[in-house]
Amino acid sequence: CYDSVRQRIVLVAGNQSTGLQTWEWNGVSWSLGQTGGVSGRHSFALAYDAARGRTLLFGGSQGSSVGYADLWAWDGISWTQISNGGPTPRYASAMVYDAQRQTVVLFGGEGSIAGQPRRFDDTWEWNGTYWLNHFGIAAPVARYGHAMAYDSVRQRVVLFGGYAGYFGIEKNDTWEWDGTSWTQRSIVNPPYERASHGLAF
Repeated sequence: CYDSVRQRIVLVAGNQSTGLQTWEWNGVSWSLGQTGGVSGRHSFALAYDAARGRTLLFGGSQGSSVGYADLWAWDGISWTQISNGGPTPRYASAMVYDAQRQTVVLFGGEGSIAGQPRRFDDTWEWNGTYWLNHFGIAAPVARYGHAMAYDSVRQRVVLFGGYAGYFGIEKNDTWEWDGTSWTQRSIVNPPYERASHGLAF
């Protein structure tokens, strides 16, 4: 993700076996910022919180079904855990910063409840202090491996694709979040169904 204050691309790489490394790209070269700081995991969500000037990392998995629910912040020097409550443990969710409302939006993901696999269709927002859950709203079907980006011109979070259902069915639907509700967009000739892809504005 892009750190607009420090003008760096922040990349976090690794897994439960190798641990995590945090790298930064300044437009000319890569530099290793830190090894460790956050326990080894994969399939976490990453977004830059411009209102508070920190890169946020949420959740992820340490194995096939062990999910995390912790939130970490990177200030360019080190990682600090800032929350461990809110969304249930999950991985392969999507997270993006909403500049108009100055919140970080998290949707979906996969985890387990009482030992049973569970895919989520819940919408959460991090306001810099605590998580807010938008209970009881119409939303995209539960999924993981989807992608989200923030459209700063139209002031909407855009969601596309992902795996839905319990048979890993790939989707090609497009949704928009305006801070209150989700709206599905009717798209002529949309991209093919896909998951674990990227999306950018």
